[in-house]
Amino acid sequence: MLNSVPLAWLDCRSAQDYSAGHFPNAALFSWPELQHRLNELPAAPANLGVIAPETQLALIRRFLCEKGYHIGACLTDVEFANLAEPGLVVGGNSSMRLWSPNPFLETALNQYLNLEPYLTSRHALDLGCGGGRDAVYLAEQGWQVSAIDQQARVIERAKTLAKHNRVEVNWRCCDLRSQDCLPNQSFDLILMNRFLNRSLYPYMRAHTRPGGYVLISTFVEGVEVFGSPKNPNLIVKKHELAKEFAEFEVIVDKISRIEDGRPVASFLARRLEENKT
Repeated sequence: MLNSVPLAWLDCRSAQDYSAGHFPNAALFSWPELQHRLNELPAAPANLGVIAPETQLALIRRFLCEKGYHIGACLTDVEFANLAEPGLVVGGNSSMRLWSPNPFLETALNQYLNLEPYLTSRHALDLGCGGGRDAVYLAEQGWQVSAIDQQARVIERAKTLAKHNRVEVNWRCCDLRSQDCLPNQSFDLILMNRFLNRSLYPYMRAHTRPGGYVLISTFVEGVEVFGSPKNPNLIVKKHELAKEFAEFEVIVDKISRIEDGRPVASFLARRLEENKT
């Protein structure tokens, strides 16, 4: 039974019990801390398993289901302790990493930016950083990262993610519509993922260093039929980004679909050396 269910297990027992024995594909998430670490979970509707004390199990399952996750299996701490299958459990403090950055960011770094000899300083700015996955991933790759979001609770989650992954990020909690919010410096990479604020286009053009990049990955027209997002201000039009960054060298400009079928635009462009905007 256990070999055919979840891709990952959320183990909500104590750290001591977890260290004594856990599934190899398990991650330690105490309750109620789990409520503040959603950015460390895979994107819903991932298939998860839950191990927890009997008094907490139903509450945790209900919480995850409300967030859109599929719970493939549940075990109380007593049921887990009674498992007799050999080789099923390992000891130690190692906890599986369940989160990942935007796939297009990973591809862009591996295929383009990490091979770019002109990017010697590697300063990045993440606009609308949300839970901080992309910012933390960039910091892990050796980038110096500034990341901005206007929601304080989201920034706190991002700070926790950075702490758990032992990296430093310059987090800023402020309204991107305010001039005082945006750094007055240039960057080798400015990204805006799963977020769209058209008023930031001029800033992005002006504050990308010559030879640097803008990277945008967000929902594109056609997504309306899926019902989310509904606000047209959050949906980019086809060919819009290429027109907005016409003076840049367009590296990637494509539309693909994520797991739930919604179309997403992926755009990467390099500021030319002679671009003086």
